[in-house]
Amino acid sequence: MKLILFFTLLLSFSVNSEECVIKNNKAFSLTSVESMSKNISKTTKEVICDNFADYKEKNNSSIKQKYRDNVCALVNNQTSEIWKIKNRHKMGVALNQCTPDKDTKALVITFAGTGAYNPRSHSLMADLIQCKKYQYMPYQYKKMGHARIMKCLKNKGSMYREKYDQVARGPLGHFLKNNKLNKQARYFKFASFASEEMEMLNNDFSISDFLPGEKQPGRFGAYGIINALDCSKKFFAKSKELGIKPKLIIMGHSSGGRATVKFLNLLKVKQKDVQADLVITLDPVIEAHVVAVQTAGKQLTATDATVKSQKQPKLLYKTSNTKKWINFYQKSDTEGLGMGFGIQGSPITNADSNMFIKNTGAKGHGDIVKKYKLLKKIEDEVIGLFE
Repeated sequence: MKLILFFTLLLSFSVNSEECVIKNNKAFSLTSVESMSKNISKTTKEVICDNFADYKEKNNSSIKQKYRDNVCALVNNQTSEIWKIKNRHKMGVALNQCTPDKDTKALVITFAGTGAYNPRSHSLMADLIQCKKYQYMPYQYKKMGHARIMKCLKNKGSMYREKYDQVARGPLGHFLKNNKLNKQARYFKFASFASEEMEMLNNDFSISDFLPGEKQPGRFGAYGIINALDCSKKFFAKSKELGIKPKLIIMGHSSGGRATVKFLNLLKVKQKDVQADLVITLDPVIEAHVVAVQTAGKQLTATDATVKSQKQPKLLYKTSNTKKWINFYQKSDTEGLGMGFGIQGSPITNADSNMFIKNTGAKGHGDIVKKYKLLKKIEDEVIGLFE
């Protein structure tokens, strides 16, 4: 823990002294400071990872405390790395892993659902997935990785602490706790992005920015999609330099499913040589602003307000640059993640598999990501890419 404290303090000093350094030496660029911060942060993460040991005594109170301290140290280190960034999109760009190394096997791009974009928790999950020492811990710890991260973020006072990313909560949590899957996932790079309608809900757009179009999403709430394209360009250009051919895996929950369709259509235009090896959508729905247009001027009942499961071949469909598309959906949700109306996902037209998940309950739109049938299918499909 002393080493963790040393590196964390060193990182904090380096970043917080930024303005002084720049004022006294104009040639010392902000980019240099950010690069130095990232390098120190990377070293710190390695030290924290080494502190996860083979905890054989599962119920030892000191071991439990050490586990909690290690996860929170990871959160504190990340805070020091991105302390100055307030915009969540810029934060995501700073934390996303869009540069491969020679051992990289895949890039995993995820699109969060409405109100769920949390670049901090997603990045921290990736850190744990890539930490080999974490896998030595008993299952009871590994399965709590996401919950412990959220607890540490809350204690830190993070503004992102209450926004649960269902991709992180479900599939990424399974990447972490399932040893067979983690054996592959440790060599993945991870990048997360917001779905389009996030901008409308966070007052980050002007209605004049809305440029409708299927293949070119325009500027209305398209920050996540455009940033994902930039990430993909950077990643595969560097992969070519390294002489490697990593897979592209895309996952999207809720409105992130629709964002996935839009991103892939843009990818067809901008990166014709890149195909998605595997796309996984979790209870996909169309964007809230599209629903608003469809229901404008109508008298709505509580039942009408429910986002219903239905085929939408012009909005939710498998794109031609996708090798395999697996979709999961449910029809039992009545609470919509606490928003007062139900949200029920839809099938993807022409998907290789549309799996209807039964008995997900009143909170099915979120709880679907925890179902064994869903997680096992994802596990098999991801592992199958490398067999």
